[in-house]
Amino acid sequence: MDTKSADAPGSTAYKRLFDARTHWVRALEAYFSPEDFRIEINACIQALRNVTFVLQADKARIPAFDQWYGEWQSKLRADARMKWSVAARNAIVKARDLELHSKLRASLVGSYIESEVPTLQAEYSPQITTAKILTEFRNRGIPAEYLKHAQLRIERRWVINDFPAAEFLELLAYCWTFLSRILNDLPNASIGVPPADGWGLPPCMVDDGEYRSIWVKVSTGEVSFLDTISSASITEECQDPTKQAAVLEKYGFTRLPMLPKTGNELRDMATYFFEMAKAMLKVDGHHVFAVMLFTQSKQAVFLELRPEDQSDKYRMWRTVASEVKRIQARALMSLLQNSPGRIAAPHHSLSGSDFFCEGGLLG
Repeated sequence: MDTKSADAPGSTAYKRLFDARTHWVRALEAYFSPEDFRIEINACIQALRNVTFVLQADKARIPAFDQWYGEWQSKLRADARMKWSVAARNAIVKARDLELHSKLRASLVGSYIESEVPTLQAEYSPQITTAKILTEFRNRGIPAEYLKHAQLRIERRWVINDFPAAEFLELLAYCWTFLSRILNDLPNASIGVPPADGWGLPPCMVDDGEYRSIWVKVSTGEVSFLDTISSASITEECQDPTKQAAVLEKYGFTRLPMLPKTGNELRDMATYFFEMAKAMLKVDGHHVFAVMLFTQSKQAVFLELRPEDQSDKYRMWRTVASEVKRIQARALMSLLQNSPGRIAAPHHSLSGSDFFCEGGLLG
């Protein structure tokens, strides 16, 4: 059964699910604007509830629907979060907005590895100032050398009394995933096979708090803005034939180099980018610090990183880790200039006089 064609059974349910995704993303973008956040989460909850409404309205066109959907209904009723989503939608439509509470979670980050120096964490009222949080951490006897290169991460969290331990958008993302499992199983309605797995969260709905956080340098008390450039601007230039030709000419290439094939794919890619980096270094006299992430489909995402000091480097790798999680990357390579005190990854390293190209498979 084709459920994704415009006129296929269940196609409108898919649309409502993707509507919910759109409102979820907008809610994340409006996280620090309470009124806009309220509007988007209300719309998201209603769109999620409409998924099952329109699916049931299509039952006449879905063979063996009652038995198939009856099994899913039992699972919906047994799941506390899905039961909550039904009640939440009814409250929004018939009575009032949900009662959300905003909390701040502050943590001190001054190491690549959290176990080396424990990350301190506490929860605060949203009314507290950054200066007061910094003062509290400074009064805890933390070594001055740690504070010198640390950043304070302040994460805002919207929560609801029914699930106080869960961040609110994480709660809605759980509901979205559950409904995606139902729709993904729809082709099996007439053949009676076990439920299929859902798609999991789309990348735009994966957030570990990075987008809900602000960072403050402990040494100065100033908000930190980590300068990064993603693959969007890089890819756009590389895909332009006229610009591509100019870049190849600048660095002495008659055409794009061929990827070596020795049987070790990760090492072959590292060799490829390493050779290109050496050519760029020879012409420009410098090279950017870049991280390349590779997805399961072998698509590459480039991140150009511009840390200003050691504290930025601690934060930078957490940003990279967040992106790895978001796109479900399976391999990572980094290209950086050799410098004193550099921390090297132990995987598949290729070294030269001025650069290191390092890569590793991710678990």
